[in-house]
Amino acid sequence: MQLDPPLTVAAVGGANMVCSEVACMDVSIRTATGLVSLRAVDCLERDTDEPEFQLGQRTMQSLGIDACGRWNN
Repeated sequence: MQLDPPLTVAAVGGANMVCSEVACMDVSIRTATGLVSLRAVDCLERDTDEPEFQLGQRTMQSLGIDACGRWNN
């Protein structure tokens, strides 16, 4: 889905990225404790040629991971 206007988001390290589309995806993440499957995750599409994507802060927090990379108790 197109974002109008495009959204500017802050990436890790403070760089700003422009996102012009959002996609709803089912995502599987392999972790040290096993496979984690997430359904209907909204993913912003970055305007770059890079093949990977990053999970947003809200998605990471729902997994118990804070923005600094520490596990929540």
